[in-house]
Amino acid sequence: MHKNILRVFSFFAAILLVFVAFPTSQISSNSFSNEEIVDQMLSTAKFDAHSILVKYKNSNKLSDVKFSKKGARVAETPEDKELVKSIMLKYLEQDNVELVQPNYIYELNSWEYVETYPQPSQYNTSLHWYYEAEDLPKAWGKLGCPDTTICGGSKDVIVAVIDSGLAFEDFDDTAGLTEANFKASPIYKNINLYVNEDEEPNNQRDDDCNGVVDDYNGADVYTLVSLDIQNTCDINDKPRITTRSQAKSGHPVDTYGHGTFVTGLIASDILAAGNTTISPAFNISIMPISANKHFEQFFTTQTVVEGINYAVQEGADIISLSLTTSFKDSLLDQAIQNAYDAGVMIIAAAGNTNSTAPAYPAAYDNVFSVGAVNIDGQRSSYSTYGDNVDITAYVGDGSTANQSSVYQQSLTCFGNCDKNTINDGFSNYNFIGTSFAAPQVAALAAMLKSQNLGLTPSEIQKRIQDTATDIGAPGKDSQTGYGVINYANALLDSPVVSVNSEDLKNLYRFYSYTFGTHFYTIDEVERDYLISNSPNVWTYEGPAFSVYKDSSLGKPVYRFWSNEYKTHFYTSDELEKTYIAQNYDKNTWSFEGSAFFIPDEPTASNIPVYRFWSPINKRHFYTVSTDERDTLLNNPNTWTYEGVAFYAFPVNN
Repeated sequence: MHKNILRVFSFFAAILLVFVAFPTSQISSNSFSNEEIVDQMLSTAKFDAHSILVKYKNSNKLSDVKFSKKGARVAETPEDKELVKSIMLKYLEQDNVELVQPNYIYELNSWEYVETYPQPSQYNTSLHWYYEAEDLPKAWGKLGCPDTTICGGSKDVIVAVIDSGLAFEDFDDTAGLTEANFKASPIYKNINLYVNEDEEPNNQRDDDCNGVVDDYNGADVYTLVSLDIQNTCDINDKPRITTRSQAKSGHPVDTYGHGTFVTGLIASDILAAGNTTISPAFNISIMPISANKHFEQFFTTQTVVEGINYAVQEGADIISLSLTTSFKDSLLDQAIQNAYDAGVMIIAAAGNTNSTAPAYPAAYDNVFSVGAVNIDGQRSSYSTYGDNVDITAYVGDGSTANQSSVYQQSLTCFGNCDKNTINDGFSNYNFIGTSFAAPQVAALAAMLKSQNLGLTPSEIQKRIQDTATDIGAPGKDSQTGYGVINYANALLDSPVVSVNSEDLKNLYRFYSYTFGTHFYTIDEVERDYLISNSPNVWTYEGPAFSVYKDSSLGKPVYRFWSNEYKTHFYTSDELEKTYIAQNYDKNTWSFEGSAFFIPDEPTASNIPVYRFWSPINKRHFYTVSTDERDTLLNNPNTWTYEGVAFYAFPVNN
């Protein structure tokens, strides 16, 4: 069982800005009605669907008037906008109100649709040529970016990066072992991190008695080994107060720069201001484990073994290793086999030997070994090759203009850090090496695991191998293994349901050329009747998605019928349902009750149902297909995109 993860990553940042509002005292002095004034304020702006701003005559402050307990959300649908308008008008009618305005929302311009595939605006096809060649934007499209909870992976998937640490937190260790003051990089402060729920942070105790003090987000196993930390708990499993020199054992902040750079190839806050580090699996959870000798690039058997054991003990799904040696190490081999037997996937850099000489740990059994290739499909000149290499990723070897290396952020002192330079700041770098191939594969593995939490390491490895772009001799070859990873090919067409399939029921879709509308039903008797008795009116299009069988498992999606438009409308929004039922006559929208049931909150096993409105045809359309969605997005004059209506499950086969 995974421990709960602290989610501190957000797609959109909304800020409140006080615009010029229209005082009610001025309304009588102009020729505009209240409704015209409100229409003018709402015409082109983006504003909150669940609140407005009001200033009363006896107050100098603006009041945030909320009419829903839900958080800020952009008013997108006509129903959203009508609701905000109606409430603004009600407040404008009150004598003690001086001004009313929408709660304007400003969104970071962070995602866009490029050739029908979404990507963050910081994504640069030249700087990040390796992701472009590996079809990363298409993979984000498969994950439903930017709308779904598994865009960029699921926070329930934990990748342990055993390296030199991560610049994820401010940590003053000037009185401790390193005598240094560490600062967090802005692009790593707000990522999803592993959280040890049994540990109280920064109290100098080993609250969960796992041998590590204050390991709230990960561990510095070099400190454990160096200080030979023992007896952090007494015989009754009660934590003891520890010395200040031991403090860093629970703070795996980066002392060299390599670990931060490697982690950026898996996860970072890709929407952080000015960030040019782009990370494929930015929404998964990282477990940073620093195992190097502080301020140096060296690791030991003991620190790497301790790191692997810690990752397994604390619930990591995947371990990424960008470190090598030329000799076999039975202790490390055994730790890796124990991790694999526990269901943890091990991914390692193949090595930079430019030979067939095996590098370890990549050459051990049950390790997914990753080499490096250039943009032309040739093995990078330094990359280890031979039978031990399973797969490759684009890194380059510095020989091709503009496509010669990976580009990410790390410590400015990368490779030359000490206690005085560790706080010099952060810089972008171009680097080469199989160290930066392995984390790309770890990111892909995490994205696959996000789609189906039940996938085993061997299943993930086979999927990545089977969908790789074969760039060498057909099949597995000694230069590039099974080929180079392809993010889009590897990801599943839809996430796999992780709930009990017996609790689900398919929702079926029909289309009527007579009425020009779709019809949805979970009633198999009704489905069979329409198929048998009304084939000329209703064309059966198959299962659309799956929902819960009954109300005990989730919340309802409500159905309205419009006699005026001859179509149904569906919503899971209680506020929207109530507003429509109270403000529209029954000929326009007649409430028909609960149609089906969906999750209370979306999880990694859910898929989004996208909603469109056609002002021409006067009807809504719902789809889980990104292809259908993108086709309609390209026809804005006919179809207006209203966002995600609700979340459901993939078809329950």
